[in-house]
Amino acid sequence: MSDEGQTVPVPPGARKARLTIVAGGETSNVPLPAAGSLSLGRSRSADVTIDDTSLSRVHGRLECGPTLRYVDLGSSNGSWIAGRRVEPNKEVEVRDGDLIEMGNAVVIVQRPGTSSDVPPDGTMDALRSRAKKAAKHRLNVLVLGETGVGKGVLAREIHAESPRREGPFVVVDCASLATDVIESELFGHEQGAFTGATQAKPGLLESADGGTVFLDEIGELPLPVQAKLLRVIEERTVRRVGGVSDRTIDVRFVAATHRALEEAAADGHFRTDLLYRLNAVTLRIPPLRERRTEIAGLARGFLEELGGASLSQTLTQDAVRWLEAQPWPGNIRELRNAVEGAVATMDGETLDAATLEQGAPTRRARAPAEQDERARIMEALERCAGNQTKAAELLGISRRTLIHRLDLYRLPRPRKRGQ
Repeated sequence: MSDEGQTVPVPPGARKARLTIVAGGETSNVPLPAAGSLSLGRSRSADVTIDDTSLSRVHGRLECGPTLRYVDLGSSNGSWIAGRRVEPNKEVEVRDGDLIEMGNAVVIVQRPGTSSDVPPDGTMDALRSRAKKAAKHRLNVLVLGETGVGKGVLAREIHAESPRREGPFVVVDCASLATDVIESELFGHEQGAFTGATQAKPGLLESADGGTVFLDEIGELPLPVQAKLLRVIEERTVRRVGGVSDRTIDVRFVAATHRALEEAAADGHFRTDLLYRLNAVTLRIPPLRERRTEIAGLARGFLEELGGASLSQTLTQDAVRWLEAQPWPGNIRELRNAVEGAVATMDGETLDAATLEQGAPTRRARAPAEQDERARIMEALERCAGNQTKAAELLGISRRTLIHRLDLYRLPRPRKRGQ
């Protein structure tokens, strides 16, 4: 995309109304005005010039206002929105997050204050359809949702639907990486970079070259590491710890978190420029309690994994009603555990509500114990001024176990006082 004749790019910061444009393997951003018209095409006379010969000179026009509308101006190769072809010279409403395909280029609408993270009908089918569309292009994707909703599953689906499907899919669990080795794990290190570095080692980002990096729980990365990750994303290079030269890498980033990153950015706990780079497309997975019609299908899928197709047919209607009536605070992960526990105790050839209910008192009995553990964790963190390593030692558990408990009980990851 040409800079000549362009609106000044949005500076890194809080989420602003903008267009994210992908053309010729490059991604760029252009501010979106609150009102007025914005023409798009390969001509330098267009308000937004996109250097791609598949576009007409003036391919289309955006009408900006409270409602955003797009008009295809009789282009040669046409325009598509959300997978549907746009009839020439007819205004079509564009929602925040919609992908406008113009020839071989893609324009993504990003407008704050609208709710487009979930498709209008809120179904997982619609969400996966949008994810599949985004997967075809070199776009960084941010996946949001509560613990246990399946963010990692969706990330793998994006990789599988992308041109990088034959490349590696590397998972980086940002919450479990120890602070003293996190940079070495991510960026690699050279021989002699620190005590114990007896030989050079590529990092996780470097090992994902040609594929996808899944940054799970991205909100847990320390700020200094966020700065270095931002440089990798912007320059597509990585420098090993102790190294003096950069290595070019070709990776696509899919990040996930259960945290509100915009709030974290406003509080200074997450870099706004990094958020800006990661959320070209944002996909929010609804909790299971908002997807009750999917529960029976998920349960049957777990049964089939456990015992084959025959077992998946043993779920009774009263079992389905019981499953659909539960709150499932642990989402899909909790549902899977409930089904697996019931299968282990079922006597007959069918899985009914009575068998499922047998495990419910055990889960309810665990609740007081979990409440007690939750209180002890909060007290330990308070005594240690938010230092998770010291709190874990006080509790007699590992730091990784503490982080798991924080996520399990939906406790915020604390920051050390003074930071």
